[in-house]
Amino acid sequence: MAAGVAHEIRNPLSSIRGFAQFLQNALKDKPQEQEYARTMVVEVDRINRVVTDLLTFARPSAVELTPADVTELVEHSIRLVQADAKAHHVAIQRDLPADLGAIPLDANQMTQALLNLLLNALQAVNAGGVIVIGARRVPTESRLGFWVEDNGPGIPRAHKDKIFEPFFTTREKGTGLGLAIVHQIVENHNGEIWMESPPSGKNHGCRFIIRIPTDAGANAQKKGKKRSHATQNSSSG
Repeated sequence: MAAGVAHEIRNPLSSIRGFAQFLQNALKDKPQEQEYARTMVVEVDRINRVVTDLLTFARPSAVELTPADVTELVEHSIRLVQADAKAHHVAIQRDLPADLGAIPLDANQMTQALLNLLLNALQAVNAGGVIVIGARRVPTESRLGFWVEDNGPGIPRAHKDKIFEPFFTTREKGTGLGLAIVHQIVENHNGEIWMESPPSGKNHGCRFIIRIPTDAGANAQKKGKKRSHATQNSSSG
């Protein structure tokens, strides 16, 4: 139902945004009125982001595992936020060894997860802040780890158990779905995600860590077990 409502909201939003942009261009001789129109465009875009997050969370896509170059995946995620980072005078650093290679994962979904973590970090730091994104193989566990760390104030202890809950947010304009979507994507990959605030050895900041299997066969086996368990539950009901 939520997905259906979100879809219906999107249609009139595009019309409202189009008329607001028209007014913004038509009111060049009236600065105050032009500012009202500009505000309308900004707020419509904000609503659209909320609707997009709601659709993503309500109707998660099936995971399509294909070999994906890990370094390129991280670099692409950085490119998506580089302009915002520069505008806010925030530096994004990489921690990527040369031997990452390719692993089976859904590149679109994992890019979305890393993008959400980067945007979350970008909102947490002030001008002059630093964000580090990295990846490492964990050969002993046949897993690959991603992480995104910022040097912002960190997450209060009282909020640590709630950050992945849908609609939980401490930001006035936040949807509370960004981290919930990341958690969902990681679960779709049979992985795990956790948060450290502050990161080990530091007195402030926050680090989100993702671990996912690098063995496509293990992924498929786990998914099969989940489907089998769901079928058994359905039959017993």
